[in-house]
Formats: sequence, C-alpha cells, structure tokens
Amino acid sequence: MSLEEEEDDDEELPSRRSAARFLTDLDLTLFDSSGRLIDAHAQAHDVSPKGFRAETKTNLAEGDVVRFSLDFEEEEPVTGQAQVVWIGQNPWGWYNVGVKITRISWRDSRRLQSNLFKPGYDFASLAKKAMRALWWLVLIAGVDNIFFHQPAVRVIFLHLSPVLVALFFFGWGLMMLLGKG
Repeated sequence: MSLEEEEDDDEELPSRRSAARFLTDLDLTLFDSSGRLIDAHAQAHDVSPKGFRAETKTNLAEGDVVRFSLDFEEEEPVTGQAQVVWIGQNPWGWYNVGVKITRISWRDSRRLQSNLFKPGYDFASLAKKAMRALWWLVLIAGVDNIFFHQPAVRVIFLHLSPVLVALFFFGWGLMMLLGKG
C-alpha cells in the first residue's frame, strides 16, 4: 500500500515537509530494488511516516529506489520501499540521503506511526512554556517594583522614555531590514 506522495516542486526541502519528524537514531538496513544489500549499518534520522534522512557509507543517486528495514528496539523491523530525493556528504565521508517512502504495508505504516508518536506529554514544549511564563512573571514584577516602589528610578525612566521608544523602533527596523522579522 502506498503512502501519499508529496508534490514534486522546486521549493527547498524544509518547506516541503508535511509531517512531523521524530529526532532519533534508528538502525537501518538498505537494499537495492532487486534485494541486494547496500548497507547493513546505516542510521535513520528525522523519521516521519513520509520519509527519513539516512546516513550511509554508500553513495546513492537522486531518484534511486531502495528497500529499507528500520529496526525499533524489541520489535520486528519496519520494512518498505523509498525513493532518494536528495543527497549530501558530511565531513566524515558518510552520505546523508533524504528518502521519501513510496511503498509500505498498512501494518508497517501503523507500527511506524505508533512507534514515532506515542501518547504522552511533550515535556520539552511544557518546559519552554514554563520558562516563558517565568520570564514574563519576573519582567512584570520588575516593572511593578520600579514604577511603584522606586520613585527615583521611575523619574529616570520617564525622562528616558522617548529614547527607549526610539531604540525600540530602531531595533525593530533593523530586524526588518536584515530579514529576521
């Protein structure tokens, strides 16, 4: 059973991603379309239900069709067929190969999704939100302290307010010019 194939357009790869990536290192075995072993010690990174990045010692070409076997711990491997969509070489002589999954059984597709997206909490996202809330809490407490409990500092800030506003807009304009906004 084939997974939906992404549209072939000339956009950069990151903008073509339509599925979340699972950042991990999985053991990967690669075979050519006839079943001959290409690399028994490859690694799969940035895995999603639609594709992954393979790190291999073998130089493949764009458009090559490969068969793969992804090994999850304590489970039978997920197998399927994929097409090479991009290639790059890292400084250590290995090849980074982006592959798009073109054929995978329904069972293996379900197993792949269940291994990648297990129910639970995204603790990294929760920690980021907690840090952002803490930052705002400290900022609000500081502003409250300055304006309601420090009359001398309040007068200084009131005199500097036009300069602070100008600096804010200068920084914002500079970010827009440099393309960071």
